[in-house]
Amino acid sequence: MCRQPVPAGQCCCDRCHAAGWSILFYSGVGEEHFDAELWLPARGFEDSYDVSTFGRVRNRRTGRILVASGRYPSVRLGGRTVAVHRLMGETYLGGARSGQVVLHDDDDKTNLWIANLRYGSHSDNLRDAHRHGVRNACARAAATDLWATTFSSEATAPGSA
Repeated sequence: MCRQPVPAGQCCCDRCHAAGWSILFYSGVGEEHFDAELWLPARGFEDSYDVSTFGRVRNRRTGRILVASGRYPSVRLGGRTVAVHRLMGETYLGGARSGQVVLHDDDDKTNLWIANLRYGSHSDNLRDAHRHGVRNACARAAATDLWATTFSSEATAPGSA
């Protein structure tokens, strides 16, 4: 395996992708940490799947690592699409209370390391995104104003000249 650090879903070879290397290395988890990888039965799928502290999902019968894909890394378990970060929250953090969601401390939705995940409210999630610059309403508003100013001045310029 080449084990190149690439974004999830854009890995360098099928063997690395199938083993889950691309997600691990993109998340900043190096091979030296694999001794610390802990596997637990995935909550709700205890008889069929395990989930690791690095966000890898494994078929218990075959030992095969499932390939996470999608906007939020997700896998098909028992005919359902399950977001890996939610599966990890259920398994390692316990069930969420009403109104809670799984948050990524660094706001990187591909970083599935359990140390990066915690429960919080939707408001906490928006506050974190704002703080990390992932969702910046002020910058968006400024860009919209600039766009409107640019095109409104172009629209009036030919008629006024």
